[in-house]
Formats: sequence, structure tokens, C-alpha cells
Amino acid sequence: MKKLFIFIVLCLILSAVFADDVPVAGRLWLYGNVSLGLSKSVSWLTIVGTRYEFSRAKTEEQAKEFYFNEFFTGPMYLTKVAGFKVVLPVLYYYMGFPMKSLDKYTYSHNIEFSPVLIYRIKKFVVYNRFIFHNTVYSTFYEEVMNKSEWNKGYSLLLRWKIMGQYLINEKLTFEAAVEPFIGLIEDDKMPAVTGPGFSEKGLDMNRVYAGFVYKLTKNLSVEANYVYETSFKKNEQDEKELYQIAHYIFITLKSGFKLY
Repeated sequence: MKKLFIFIVLCLILSAVFADDVPVAGRLWLYGNVSLGLSKSVSWLTIVGTRYEFSRAKTEEQAKEFYFNEFFTGPMYLTKVAGFKVVLPVLYYYMGFPMKSLDKYTYSHNIEFSPVLIYRIKKFVVYNRFIFHNTVYSTFYEEVMNKSEWNKGYSLLLRWKIMGQYLINEKLTFEAAVEPFIGLIEDDKMPAVTGPGFSEKGLDMNRVYAGFVYKLTKNLSVEANYVYETSFKKNEQDEKELYQIAHYIFITLKSGFKLY
């Protein structure tokens, strides 16, 4: 199963590399991550993030500049099962979309359940994470389409991230990952607009990550990744096709504290 998954993702990446007729964006992605340990098995996670688009090629469109704000918060349950570390977060996720070209700001409310399996073999660590992204409210339809009755709805998007890490030394870790996005449930009462609105069914996006984690102190680390992102949407024939490529510099500042 995993070999088939990797083969499919590699095909998507190669098809995107040789595509020369889609917009290409350069972006900066910043995260601040705080985890508070409430007990040995329960912690509270809060993440604040923003994204900035500084370039846009192969299109007449201007760079979006600040185009996305995000905020996560919620509890996480931690346990161990058959040698695996298991993390079970349930998070509220706010997504905000400044739309400079339209002079609009839209936002959505989402709930995410994201079980994570972590397995370590000496200096190697393997992460397998599933994010079930449930969108329940979006103001995109009211602000952009003038359809306030479409704000409430439901869609489900699955994000599957497989990541491997190699511990170079006590402070430095190399990591690489792949993460496809697949729409599972599409709301049939309004048009799907993946991102600011309700998710479209089928393959939506794929991300490939490569970077390093550096441990600054016992409670603080910085993570820097290059991210190659390919985005897909339906064409006039109702078939999914590549419509955008993005290159990210992704930086996360992580901190963790015990309150017990």
C-alpha cells in the first residue's frame, strides 16, 4: 500500500515539474507552536500562522502578499501502543483569507481530528499523520458570491502526511515528508471552493517537504523546510488537472512546557 502511495505521489511530482503553462508562486510560511503539558497523557496545543506570497511567475497576476492567516487550538491525548507513540489531537482551526485584489477578507471555521503514529528505530523516526479537515462555516460565499445562505455547510478533506527523520546529533535533525490532500465529502448545496470555501472532492493538492529541526533549548526548537506544492482543480471536462505550483520557505518555532 505504501509503495503504491509513493509511486502515485512521484508521478504527480514529475508531471508538475514538466508543466510549463501554470502559475508559479514563491511564498513564506511562518508558524508559532506552543504545547502545554497538562498531565502525562494530555496536553493543549496552540498554533498561530501566516503566509506571504512574494512572487508570481508565468501569469499576469500580481503576488498576493499576505494572503492567509491561521489559528489552531485544542487538546491532544498521548499514549503508547505496541511500540508506537500515538498522538490524538482534536483542534479548532480558524482560516482567514485577505483578498487584496477584491479588497475582501473572508474566513472559515473548521474542526480537525489528526491521529499521528510515531515509531523510532535508533536514529530514525517515522511519522504517519492523518488530518480529517472538517469545514462547517465559510464567509467566502457571502463576501465574494453574495450568497449568505451558503455560509453554513459541510465538507471533509483528508491530508495524509508521511515523514521520516534522521537524528544527526542531539540538536540537529534532518526530515523529509510527502503530504497529499484528497477531498472526501463535497457539499452539494453550493459550489466547492477548496481553501476559502468548502472542499472539492478528489485530489486537491500535494506537498513535498525537506528540511531541518534545530533544538535551541530543552523547551524550544526551530524547524526550517523547503516545501514544493502542486495544486489541482476540476477543468471544464470535470477532470482534475494541475493549475498552480508553489515554492515555500516554511519556518516553525516550537515550544513545549510541562504544567504538572
